[in-house]
Amino acid sequence: AGWLRAIRHIYWGTEADVLHTGVGTIYDITFGSGMLVSHYTNASNWDQRKFGFLIDFNFPAFTIEGFSSNLLDQELLSGRIAAVPFYRFGTPFFNTLELGATVLRDTNPDPKGWSTTSSTLSAMGLDVGFYPIKTDGFQWKVFAEYANYENYGHGQGFGTLVNIPDFWNDVLDLEVLYELRFAKEKFIPGYVNPA
Repeated sequence: AGWLRAIRHIYWGTEADVLHTGVGTIYDITFGSGMLVSHYTNASNWDQRKFGFLIDFNFPAFTIEGFSSNLLDQELLSGRIAAVPFYRFGTPFFNTLELGATVLRDTNPDPKGWSTTSSTLSAMGLDVGFYPIKTDGFQWKVFAEYANYENYGHGQGFGTLVNIPDFWNDVLDLEVLYELRFAKEKFIPGYVNPA
């Protein structure tokens, strides 16, 4: 078992490929602009590692992506479908317009048993965004999003995101996000996150 623990994950393809899938440790998953799923990893605790699964289908007009935090008990499932309706047009802005919908279900939202309410948390989110500038070295995105947790209110937001991949020789990526979020009393933005 000692040498098996050294294997963190097995992946096939990259996020740029038509099919990207993997099992084991899941790293840095964000759906849309992160209102529901923001930089999620299932490896926040080394001693309680989970055997996750992810799959992405990437086509020019749409994407389908999803993950399970732990295949052994299906504690967290989430997926997103997004469409780029004007991808064939050569017009700037319009050919980068993306419409997305995210769903998630957490069957163990309270592992310590502190709450007396429902043992399952379900949520749905909608997002829209476009890129005024999108190149291999620089991306600027403008977006708006809405999300709702069943029995726990809703929230919405809008903002802008600047991303510079390979900011420093394949060692560092730079991402700057500015967003205004408006949340009801029980709503937690970015509930599914690295923690």
